[in-house]
Amino acid sequence: DWGLGGTLAAGGLRFDGERFVTNERALGVRTVIGAKLSSSLAGDLVYSTSDPSVAEIVEREGRAYLKINGDGEVTLSAEWRYTQAFGDGIYSTLTLRCAAGAVEVGDYRSLAAATEAGYAVVLTDDIMLGENQFDEDGFLKAGANLTSFVKQLATTADWTYYRNRGEAQPTVNYVIEFKNDVYGNGKFIDGTYITQVTPSLSSSASVFKGPLDLVALKGTAAVKAQDNIVFLVRTDGVTIDNVTLRGCNDESLYDDGNMNLAYLDTAGTVLEIMSDCRIINSRLSGGRTVLRAFGREGYANDASEGVDVEAERITVSVESCILSNAREFIVKLGTNRKVVGSYEGSGGFSYNVEKMEPRLVANGVTFQPQNDGNLSDSTFTENFLLTDVTIKDCAMYNAGLFSVGIESSFAGPMLDGGVFPLPDWDGIGGTSYAAVLRLAGDVRIYDWKRLSSVDSSTLIETGGSQSSGTAFLQLDIARMLGKVKAYGGESYANMIATRDGVEYVHGGIAFYGGGKNYSCLDLTSFTGEAFSRYSVNLSSLAKGESAGSVLYLQGTMLPLAAGTQNFVFFMYDALSALSLDRQEQLLAEGEAFSFITPAAR
Repeated sequence: DWGLGGTLAAGGLRFDGERFVTNERALGVRTVIGAKLSSSLAGDLVYSTSDPSVAEIVEREGRAYLKINGDGEVTLSAEWRYTQAFGDGIYSTLTLRCAAGAVEVGDYRSLAAATEAGYAVVLTDDIMLGENQFDEDGFLKAGANLTSFVKQLATTADWTYYRNRGEAQPTVNYVIEFKNDVYGNGKFIDGTYITQVTPSLSSSASVFKGPLDLVALKGTAAVKAQDNIVFLVRTDGVTIDNVTLRGCNDESLYDDGNMNLAYLDTAGTVLEIMSDCRIINSRLSGGRTVLRAFGREGYANDASEGVDVEAERITVSVESCILSNAREFIVKLGTNRKVVGSYEGSGGFSYNVEKMEPRLVANGVTFQPQNDGNLSDSTFTENFLLTDVTIKDCAMYNAGLFSVGIESSFAGPMLDGGVFPLPDWDGIGGTSYAAVLRLAGDVRIYDWKRLSSVDSSTLIETGGSQSSGTAFLQLDIARMLGKVKAYGGESYANMIATRDGVEYVHGGIAFYGGGKNYSCLDLTSFTGEAFSRYSVNLSSLAKGESAGSVLYLQGTMLPLAAGTQNFVFFMYDALSALSLDRQEQLLAEGEAFSFITPAAR
């Protein structure tokens, strides 16, 4: 059993503690006779490979060793030397994927050394990142130093807020950077020791404290930007195959037998992609975000001086994978480029929405936001499409908010410096360049949940209660969905399912932000259960509420910060074939992921 990939991989190198040297693996065979294990045949075995130029047998001191000479698949055979004489047919074969330049790693030290040096890696064992520096109560031990296990990356997100305050470009931490291919052999790499979701996170010694700010009122409220990263890819052409990448283990998320996703608030992003990359046959889980793709490193956020779209675009493919357990979104997509708005008005609350939220225009064509038809226009794709992600034959489950979030820049007038005297916020509002999510094959989103458990409090963090002075800044998507069902008419009647008096909602795909969202959803190659499409506006929170109430203030004030554009949700509804009951049945029977077959490397 080699994980979701199905084929065992072997590398031609190993790390001896100081250098990378040729790896020769001793061969042996276990024979099963009835219920007993026997090695009685071991001295009478003949080994061979189908292609010695890729993998050869080396005999030394009465033992057989495998030496990897090239790249490709071979068949390794072991046969009893007397099998022809007796006609017993006692032999065994194993298909092996060989990578001569890859380093076999089975511990943190060798993994860190090999990835830092830019080698491909082949996992031979499960790996915990770093060292366990926590006591039995989950607190950091005296003298613990988690900083030795992380490196820093200058943020690739919009850091205008920090610049406005006269501060340097902030950094985020990352643990492991994959600069070359990963052959996982079904093993896991786990970041629990570094991202540990326990009370120790409040310690000043902790290195994963949560995302940077996009914009903030210190001590009052904050909209978050890029987060710390467990696994990073920023080199083109990397393939991550048949590995389990965990920001933290599932066991650390439980309270009295119940999973509490709030423990993932500061656990960071499990896998951040900043390049052309392919992730196949793998499991990813356990972060505030599980998989994030927003664009390449090294480009200014402001697009006013033009964007070389061909140079900056990243193309990411996720195939035959299982992604799960996110505090907010399992998959989070967007771009790091925006067209900055400008204030036009006569003071007070008067402002020009079109200037705050500029449209994307090229070659005389003005494109419409929230229009998947833009993808058929080469002018749009050549000028504005920066993040191109395909998810094929995958499953997602258990997101605190939605399984997929496709983000657009906030664009309200509070972020343009004209209506409100907030110099720290000047120039933050804008219109994002586009991302596209392409669903292909059978993609299953098992994310039905209680409506009351949909928790969007991390999108605008206030730390306050509904009765506090900052309650009007809280973004409550669960309330938005409930309001839309109540006031949206017949077409919205089934967006929320009810069972035994409890309301449930499907956490599918969310286009969110409040500004113009030009990102697209491509379903031309999607063969799974069709989604229902719903548009929801922040202003819906105020419907039916008395003036001055918290919800009324949320519905009228939030657009001044976020923008006036609709959120758009692609979800299953109460009448969908992949219903709440069907989801529970498939998970209970162990059939939820049986449709996934290995993707070819």
